[in-house]
Amino acid sequence: MNYYEMYHKNPKYQRELYDFYERTYKDLKNGILPKSYPKGPMLQDFYLIYPGFTYKFWRTEYIKSFGFPLFAEDWVKPLAQWIGDRPCLEIMAGTGYFSYALKQYGCNIKATDNYSWSNKFDTVNKFIDVENLDCIEAIRKYGKDVKFIICSWPYMDDYAYRCLITMREVNPKCRMIYIGEDMGGCTANDKFFETMDVCKVQGFLDAIKNYRRWEGIYDFIALVK
Repeated sequence: MNYYEMYHKNPKYQRELYDFYERTYKDLKNGILPKSYPKGPMLQDFYLIYPGFTYKFWRTEYIKSFGFPLFAEDWVKPLAQWIGDRPCLEIMAGTGYFSYALKQYGCNIKATDNYSWSNKFDTVNKFIDVENLDCIEAIRKYGKDVKFIICSWPYMDDYAYRCLITMREVNPKCRMIYIGEDMGGCTANDKFFETMDVCKVQGFLDAIKNYRRWEGIYDFIALVK
């Protein structure tokens, strides 16, 4: 029996998933990351019952509050430990949850966003101070002083490409931690992928090996120069 059959045919499994998702959403809202996520697909069609008996699309609510990556301790903590005390800049940070999560494990990080996607995220209930800056402006302002620039799920235009070029101009030794899909997917554009140079650093690869993604989504984490 596969995981979809377990979900649709097994009330016990449905209850376990419901309890996990409900608990996880509340914990994340309180700044607590889950240790990991259950085996099997992260079901996009799983609904939760919220106060007032209103049904909401769980993935949509998750993204609105936390962003696109599935945050869990089993990859955020090792990544933070690999980064160590090397300063970071997050661009297009949304609610700032990624920066917040890394900061909980000791990272020195600055979050920025100009909220051109303000209709997609909860920009009122942010988890960390997010400076209102365009991604290019942020790199020009802070890029020379950081070791890593975090770029998570950039829009399908030329901004990720321009950020990569600007990073190279401002600080050639800086590296980008990119989270998103590959060429032809839902993030960045072809110029970005044609230009990016992926760094195969074993410590980094070990740190992010437990990264999980939503069913039907093909994002990954890469270290780019």
